[in-house]
This record gives sequence, structure tokens and C-alpha cells, in this order.
Amino acid sequence: MAKKKKQKVINKVDALADAMQHMQNLLSEEDFEALQQELAQPLRQAIRLNPLKVNPHSVIGDWQQRFGWQTSPIAYCKHGYWIDEAQTPISKPLQYHFGQYYIQDAASMLPVELFDFPVDQPLVLDMAASPGGKTTHILSKIMDKGFVIANDASKSRLTALQLVLQNWGALNVGVTAFNGESFGQWYPNTFDGVLLDAPCSMQNLRNTESHPMRAITDSERQNLSGRQQRLLHSALLAVKVGGEVVYATCTLSPEEDEIVLDQIKKLLGSKIEIVDMNSKLPQPAGALADWDGIKFDLQVQHGLRIWPHLFQTSGFFSAKIRKIDGFDVENQMPAPSRDMRDIGWLPMTKSDQQWLGAYLQENYDFDLSNWQDEQDVDLVQYKQKVFAFPKAYFDHFDGLPVQMLGMLMGQVQGEQFLPNHDFITRFYNLFAEGRITLNPQNEQAWLRGEDLHDLSLDGKPNGIILITCNQAGEYIGLGKVTSNRYRNLLPRRLFL
Repeated sequence: MAKKKKQKVINKVDALADAMQHMQNLLSEEDFEALQQELAQPLRQAIRLNPLKVNPHSVIGDWQQRFGWQTSPIAYCKHGYWIDEAQTPISKPLQYHFGQYYIQDAASMLPVELFDFPVDQPLVLDMAASPGGKTTHILSKIMDKGFVIANDASKSRLTALQLVLQNWGALNVGVTAFNGESFGQWYPNTFDGVLLDAPCSMQNLRNTESHPMRAITDSERQNLSGRQQRLLHSALLAVKVGGEVVYATCTLSPEEDEIVLDQIKKLLGSKIEIVDMNSKLPQPAGALADWDGIKFDLQVQHGLRIWPHLFQTSGFFSAKIRKIDGFDVENQMPAPSRDMRDIGWLPMTKSDQQWLGAYLQENYDFDLSNWQDEQDVDLVQYKQKVFAFPKAYFDHFDGLPVQMLGMLMGQVQGEQFLPNHDFITRFYNLFAEGRITLNPQNEQAWLRGEDLHDLSLDGKPNGIILITCNQAGEYIGLGKVTSNRYRNLLPRRLFL
């Protein structure tokens, strides 16, 4: 075991040395020394708050006191904060596990902040979405209005993507598993924005457990560059005229950054514009003007090359491209289609919706009809489960096979309805009744996953689901009343 661990460390060192050698001539001696000094330091911790669940302006001060955090705002991210010191590790608080914030390298917060969507309820495609951090950022930026397709070509990565979206409280989202190259042919001139966080060599000059570096050959870089160009061309086909594509990679290899932009600019010319976004940053971080004897189009320099020593982040590259004019779609094809009814997804009947509305009103003072109008959703059943599906999906992508759509609201059990944890965490403030408050001792037992036996449940009938709160009135899970206990329904993944 020790030998394997040692070999892993050696491989990481070799990968970093290989990347540094590949990029050394891109920096001055002074900057290269600054880069080496920065890489000797731990990666600076950062979080991004979830405005769908918390008030970002007030909650950060509360968390500073409760968790012993010292924070400072990230200049280019509206809801991003550096965690400069932390008595409580940022991965420990319940607020993290309940999706009230996301732990993310600050460099990865930049791409979504580059968008300036032209409409209030945009259609957005996240072309290579897993593990989902940037998808949650898109949903936060548009306050979960409009509709987002979170696509990833690798089905093995979809579970992680779905869990992140559910934990964030995503509603107006659909998860798909297609090659990104297809979307331009299926849906030309459809989206207001497309994010392409492209598959890349991950030469970001930072070694972390989640993103370990490895040595990359020249042929691998060339192959990746070719695929990135095809994906970016598809993204520009899929976006509307006047819409925006943000291209991003977690690598600093010019073959996957400036070369890709230069090639797409040569191909499409004045039909696209690479927008100068340096004003978003505390200091300029423009892309390269040339490399390896290749002089790039002048607009390529409008891309953002984030070296680790500039902002104490991982290495990163990002650029915003605006579609100025339309262009021909070769081999346009219809998108795949599947009737949801054929696999058991059925619109909820009017009488069943009335029953559910009355149940939620009586037990929780939750106005289902008003909520549906506000969120612009239809109710759909799969066996006993009730889902809220975005109307925007049916309006624009009806029949497109999805791996996940909308939000699971809960499950019908006989004459009762069991709300889903993720539904409550997102819309907790709308559930004014049906709550029970635990004292601090019971709260700790509850968060360990224990059932409670010494509560006064005020004659609540068996089977009823109560919203469990702590002394501060914060939601900490759901519980079910039985004859001899208060049964803990907190998902096992959330036990502390």
C-alpha cells in the first residue's frame, strides 16, 4: 500500500513537471517564479452561495460567527467567497449538505459569470455538465427561471450530476446523455446561452484528489483540440443569433485554448465575436497573441487565461463568444424522441391535483396552485411518485429523452402524501405549518440519524409527516409519526 501511494505521488510530480515544461516559455522569468511560489502553497478555499435557498447578503455574516470563518468576496463572482480561515471545516456544516452553498475552486466560478443572457427566462445548454457545479451556478444566475439542459456524454457521470442538482434544489432543469456534437444539428438557433466546459487535458497546474494531473502527450493534446473545436462549433450552431457561448477549460495548454478559439474564428469569421471580458477581473488576464510561430486572430486575446499566481486559483481558461449572424447547418437532423406515456410518466389528473392541493393546504398551509403558477410547472406521476416538470421542456424539447427532469415532490401513500426532502429544502419557507421544533439535545441525536421517543406530538395521527426544525427555526429533516416514536426520514447521506 505504501509503495502504491509513493508511486502515485511520483506520478503527480512527473505530470506537473511535464506541464510546467510545456508552458514555461509562455511566461516571463518574473511571472514564472511567481507561479512556482504560488504552486508551493495550498489551493485557496472558496464557496459559492445558493440564492435559491438562502439570502446571500445576510447569511454569510451569520456563518462567519457560527463556524469561525473569515471570508472575503471573490471580485468576479456575485455569490462567491474566499474562506481565508475556518475553525469549522467548510465541508462539515449541515448547510453544505443541505445545498445552501457549493465548494468550488474560484477559477471555476468565472465562466458562468461571463454570461449576460438577453432574456429573463433563457433557454440554456450546459453541454458537458458533470459533476454539475457550473450547472448549479447557471440555475442561480437565472434564479431557476427559464430552462437548463444539463448534458453529459458519459452516462457513468450522470449519477453525480443528478445528486448535485437535487441537492441544489434545481427545478427547471433536464439531464440528458448525448454527444455534445449533436445539439447543433438537432437544435440550431435554439438556445440563449450555451456553456461548453470542454473535456480537456486538465493541465491546470494544481494537483488535487478530485482532479489529479497526469502527463499528456502531444498527440493527446491534438486529439482533444480537435474534439473541442467540434463541440464549440456545435455550441455556436445551437445558440440563437445574439446569444452567447462561453468556452472554458481547466487547462492552460494553448492547443486546447487559444488554438481552439483561433480555428473557430477562422472558420466562422465575422459571424461570431470573441468578447473582451477582462473588465470582469481585478486585473487583466488576456489570452496569448501568438504561440509556437502561430499568430492568432486579434480577438483571441479577448479570452481569459487564468494563471494560478494571478488570483490564487487553479489554472483556467475561459472566453465568451457572441453569435453575430446565422450560418448554415450541415446535415440537420431531428432530435431523438420518446413519448413519456410509453414508459409510465402520466399527467396528474385534475381530481388528483385537487386532492394533493387540499392535503398540502390542510397539513402545511402550502398553496399548490399558486406554487405551480409561480414555478411554471406541470404535475406528472410515475406510479405513486409525484414530479414537477418544467413547462419549458414541453414547449421547446417535448419528447427529448431525459435521464432526470424537474423535481420529485414526494410520494402518495394511501390517503397521505410524503413530501420529498429536496422539495422541502428548496421551498421550506412556503410550508408554514406542520412543523416540530427539537431542543438541542434531540437535534444532535436527530442529525446522527436516530429516531426520537420522548417527544410530545400533540395528538398527531400515525403516518403524518412533520417538518423538523431546530431552535433557530431552520429545517433539519422530515419525520414520520408512529405509535411509539418519531421516525427519522433524514436521508442517510446527510447523517453527521
